[in-house]
Amino acid sequence: MNSTRFSGVADAAYDGRYHNLAQTPNFRDGRHEMWSHAMLAVVGVGLLGFRVAEEAVVSGAQVLVFDPDIGELANLGTQRCRAGMPKAQTLVEQCDAIRPGRARAFACDVRHAGIRPLLECDLWLDCTDDPALAWPLTVLSNGLRKPLLRCAVDGSGQSELGRVLCSSGGTGHACQLCFYAVPDGLRRPHRTPCLGQHRDGRPPTLAGGAIGAGIAGLALSLGQRLVTGNDAESVLDHEFILDWTTYQFIRLRLPRSGRCLSGHQAWQWLDTDVSVHDGTLRDLFGAAQQQLSTAPQAIAVHFLPLNLQAYCSCGSVREAVGTARATAPLCPSCGRPMQWLEQTRIESVRLDQAYDLGLLDRSLDSLGIPAGALIAATAPDRSAVRMLLP
Repeated sequence: MNSTRFSGVADAAYDGRYHNLAQTPNFRDGRHEMWSHAMLAVVGVGLLGFRVAEEAVVSGAQVLVFDPDIGELANLGTQRCRAGMPKAQTLVEQCDAIRPGRARAFACDVRHAGIRPLLECDLWLDCTDDPALAWPLTVLSNGLRKPLLRCAVDGSGQSELGRVLCSSGGTGHACQLCFYAVPDGLRRPHRTPCLGQHRDGRPPTLAGGAIGAGIAGLALSLGQRLVTGNDAESVLDHEFILDWTTYQFIRLRLPRSGRCLSGHQAWQWLDTDVSVHDGTLRDLFGAAQQQLSTAPQAIAVHFLPLNLQAYCSCGSVREAVGTARATAPLCPSCGRPMQWLEQTRIESVRLDQAYDLGLLDRSLDSLGIPAGALIAATAPDRSAVRMLLP
């Protein structure tokens, strides 16, 4: 298990505060020390994620939290957030009041934060129930061999029901994509954008804090078992349903599919010293050529395609290049901020394309490529190579 990774945290944690907790079943055989050195990635800090992250810190773990949302008045009846403040920032302040330095926030879409932070975590919890994240997070979980718990409540307002599903295809177990049909995997649902970008307004989750607390507690308990290894086999290959409408708890066995859409592919990758601040696409193509021993055909940023045009509500369209993480340019006609035209996105860029678009000597940061991003490079008759940025 990893050691404490947040700098400046003096961890004299075993000062008696966990004496009773360490004797509970999830931490038997001295396993609480493993939990106290664990880092959890919590994606979405609303109804479920805030409770999971806060209780994780209370019980001794560290958390990285990812959420682009700002708290709103309508959230305050079910979520511990503040109106007008990023939810991730509020959570870190709450956690700092419990144990300073045990939580760190990314107020952005998890796909815009780079892969390296996720790689440092022992367990991921997706608390968004966002279909736009089902594919990327599960493929990343498989590729990086990290267990993923997907937590959700019924947001229709019709029942008090929720579930937690364990997805861990990269470690030889079932992943949630084992149960997806091809049309489901090809859909591109809209994702809540990062701060300062156009927001389409996803419908609110109509669920109460009571079922939220129940599912958050269930997810935390299952996560503790996965991290400590105590009864981990009772979590892997399972989905758990808590129905407080009919007072039922259901545990379902999930079979691993040999025909899974993801292929359960576990990745190999290499560290590269190409920095997003002063490195360029030319540098990336050069680094890829060294690894492939031939000129790369194309390179791609995992789950961050390049947009080639931007549009404005006034009707103007202009050529511009950047990922969804980059800020689109101002409209040349009316001066207002433009939005990326997603219909022009490309999943990968060829060397000749980059040259024609004048991108070869643009810094990676100016294109919206984050630090810690995972870059895939391909060439004919070669296996793809993956490079992890610092």
